[in-house]
Amino acid sequence: MWVLRDVAAEELKTTLEPPMGPVAAEAAERKAHSLANELRAIAEKHGPGSVALQAGFLIETMRAGAVGPSEVRVVGASERHGAEYLEIDVGTGLIFDADSTDVAGCTDRVWAEVVAPVLAKMDTFAIEPKGLVLVFGYATQRFSTHAERKADLSAPQDPHTARFIIPAAALEDLALDRVSIGELRGTATTMID
Repeated sequence: MWVLRDVAAEELKTTLEPPMGPVAAEAAERKAHSLANELRAIAEKHGPGSVALQAGFLIETMRAGAVGPSEVRVVGASERHGAEYLEIDVGTGLIFDADSTDVAGCTDRVWAEVVAPVLAKMDTFAIEPKGLVLVFGYATQRFSTHAERKADLSAPQDPHTARFIIPAAALEDLALDRVSIGELRGTATTMID
């Protein structure tokens, strides 16, 4: 299964930048076809909405300030939460300051800055299975211990995982504008590992 990564996207971008010889152009074309085939396979297996969610989460993690690699993977039916849920795992690349927020606050920011913008843009949730389990990995560090007082990829990090479990009926309500994204958060089960 293809994992969308900002690093892979950057690699593909630099491969496609001119000047490009015939060998590089052929390699870039193979990468593009491989990505298209993998995305098509994901869409056929889990619905076109799964690919839209995958791309949206990748984009929003970068917009939210990812400093590490971002990756999004459509896992399939959730082994942990049941076959009625499509699991999507997101390595956000986000590192939050443990001096200024707790883990619950970080989870709230992941929802507000990554999850909500993507789900709010969805006109329909053409996914299979119909419910969603969104698993977001992020890290915390004490920025006060860093010379520049910001995230440092070379410094130790405390990893955290936030799971948002959203039933199919709640997604349908969102798509049909029967609930707002804020109300959806209230119906979603949130677990912090």
